Amino acid sequence: MSEHRHTVLVIDDDADARRALKELLELYEYKVATASDGTDALAQLRSGLVPCIILLDLRMAGMNGWEFRAEQMRDPALCDLPIVVFSGDAEEEAAAAELGIHLFLRGPSAPSPVSCRSPSNSCSRWSDGTAKRAGRTGKTRRPERRRPAARVVSR
Repeated sequence: MSEHRHTVLVIDDDADARRALKELLELYEYKVATASDGTDALAQLRSGLVPCIILLDLRMAGMNGWEFRAEQMRDPALCDLPIVVFSGDAEEEAAAAELGIHLFLRGPSAPSPVSCRSPSNSCSRWSDGTAKRAGRTGKTRRPERRRPAARVVSR
């Protein structure tokens, strides 16, 4: 039986940002789907895509992140999917908290994977070290990296 690969849905209207996040996440062996706006993302989700987590840009052409989240919350099949918002605008953090966002990443830098658990699943989430849970303060803990067992050599 093959090991489950966590799937991430990246929703961003900036093609370069989507591609960069996709490549970064694939380096960490995540399966990545991308969408150029909320309408595209909803179509993929309603066609059977089941991501462990969604990375969402709030400011997009077409259906923006706020509209996507409102529609997602109205759909019982989609409302429990965890959302991570990434934005360079710190003022959007309060708005994200009102939308029930699971994690808010501040800053333009690409996030790095960290392991944490959500009530609905145990998939990975991201943090750039300055991330805050929406509406709360505090740093996200980074996971320990697995290292090969040390070889002991005696003389």
